[in-house]
Amino acid sequence: MTAALVVAARSSWAIPAYGRQFNEKCTTCHTPQPPRLNNVGLTFQRLGYRFLDTDDNGKLTYRAREQHNVGEDLSFLIDLKLSDSSADPWTIDLHEVEIMGSGSAGTNNEFAYFAEYVLAEDDKGAALEDARVQYAHGDPAGVFTVRAGQFIPMLWRKANTGRLTTSRPLFVDTRAPRLTGAGGSRSMVRLRERHQGIEFGYALNKVKDGAMSNTFFAGTVSKGLLNGRTEEGSDTENSKDLALQVMHLYGDRNTVSAFYWDGKDGAGDAGGTKFTQDITRLALVGNHVIAKNADVLYGYLDGSDDVNLAGVPTLDSKSHFLELDYTFREATEDTGPLTAVLRYDRFRQDNYNFATATAATATTKALTVGLAGQESDNLLWSLEYHKIQDGDRLLTAELKLVY
Repeated sequence: MTAALVVAARSSWAIPAYGRQFNEKCTTCHTPQPPRLNNVGLTFQRLGYRFLDTDDNGKLTYRAREQHNVGEDLSFLIDLKLSDSSADPWTIDLHEVEIMGSGSAGTNNEFAYFAEYVLAEDDKGAALEDARVQYAHGDPAGVFTVRAGQFIPMLWRKANTGRLTTSRPLFVDTRAPRLTGAGGSRSMVRLRERHQGIEFGYALNKVKDGAMSNTFFAGTVSKGLLNGRTEEGSDTENSKDLALQVMHLYGDRNTVSAFYWDGKDGAGDAGGTKFTQDITRLALVGNHVIAKNADVLYGYLDGSDDVNLAGVPTLDSKSHFLELDYTFREATEDTGPLTAVLRYDRFRQDNYNFATATAATATTKALTVGLAGQESDNLLWSLEYHKIQDGDRLLTAELKLVY
């Protein structure tokens, strides 16, 4: 079971800082509930925390924003975790304490920033997770963006940072390939990793018959991060990652996205023999409304890793997931939604053992059943059952209080 407490400066349905700045409820940017962003929220984030609006002639404009002080940009989070699993029954720990700040500045709020600093996370020390600045230029119908810092390069995150479950899909959470043997054991990349780099993008925004559609293009040059936090110090090749992607938004929450990543890693060691590794990932992901209260999320990943040592074959990885979200209760003035989640995951990867000079294929499957609800402005909760085939099972219950 998992319990979480989120503490912020004052009551708000939205992420506290944004709610204070714009006097909005969280349902403006989140559907069915936080942290999942709808298309208004995705566009707001992509354009540097600016809302799009239309004038009397139907032309796109930016919504006016009241002046605020820096203190209104800050939010705080405390996460207390109680869990029960087949491997480690009934444990409790202070899972995470962090401070977040975000906002925009400039004559037209064209400069934006976001920072997320973790004071404590499980047994790890303090660390900077996200830190990015962004500049946006152009008419609201077509906006050029430049983003730099430490961030997750993949734009589509509904099944990652926007998930309604405690667990993440294997699609974004599994490292591949696993290399074992003479050089020890190490696992490679996963899609949810943060990178350090610079991103160039373009946002195309259209309004037709009162309906908004958006298309985001992005190209990122970065230094990939290993193990979620820090780069490998001996790696002199790991500054050459390239990500290209396009994401299209239409309706309230329909999205479809393609992601291509070409990366390099130069920190490999096989029994004293150094090697480099070429990494390729191609992903197709989406979110489609199939009924008024029902969404389907899906993803497909095709990857390959070329270890530059004689005799080592190309190591492939493939994954897909399918998730159904159904909202039983819609948000009202007094209560939030109640949503059921059903997800199936499959991840197949080739691994290599240097000691035996052999490659082997491993397949992992997972089933997740969850329920997420929002009972009031200040109370969110979720229940979840997560089972890995022939592996661990985890029961969680999560409670979030927002102030």
